[in-house]
Amino acid sequence: MANYDFSKYHALRRKGLTPAEVYHQAVADGVDEISCIRLLREVFNLTLVDAKRVIVGASDRAESLEDHQENLFPSLKRALQDLDDKN
Repeated sequence: MANYDFSKYHALRRKGLTPAEVYHQAVADGVDEISCIRLLREVFNLTLVDAKRVIVGASDRAESLEDHQENLFPSLKRALQDLDDKN
């Protein structure tokens, strides 16, 4: 996990950009997703869940964080079954 200086994003927040707008800028700057979560939590004082909601909404992955997590379930179930089959 890279260590990023978030001062640029603090400045963007002070200019009035929303969490989603700051997230898009961070992605354009090459910030990895885990660091984007850290960035949103630090810059906007968001909870982990709220930061994830911003990312899911801003990236159009799903209508909501809950929908996104529900969409992950089939893949997780298959992965767990594969592990079980190997043992």
